[in-house]
Amino acid sequence: DELIEDNRFKSNYLRVNNRVILHQKLQEKCAQLTGATLMDELLSKNIPAGIIKNLKDVFDTPQAKKLIKMDGDTQRVSQIAFKLRT
Repeated sequence: DELIEDNRFKSNYLRVNNRVILHQKLQEKCAQLTGATLMDELLSKNIPAGIIKNLKDVFDTPQAKKLIKMDGDTQRVSQIAFKLRT
């Protein structure tokens, strides 16, 4: 890949000094990938990462749907994510 071979990014010191251009090049590369593809690439290289979701995506998950409660005509999110046993 061109970034690996670019002498401006060979060390952390150089990457910091050239962070503006590095940021631009990384944005261009990431814009070409889907979130799932990018996650697969990062995790396959043992790079910790996570998808940043918007609220719609968050509340479309099965786990979040279990927390949504109706209060009249209003949907509310349960404040308690676990059940207490007595």
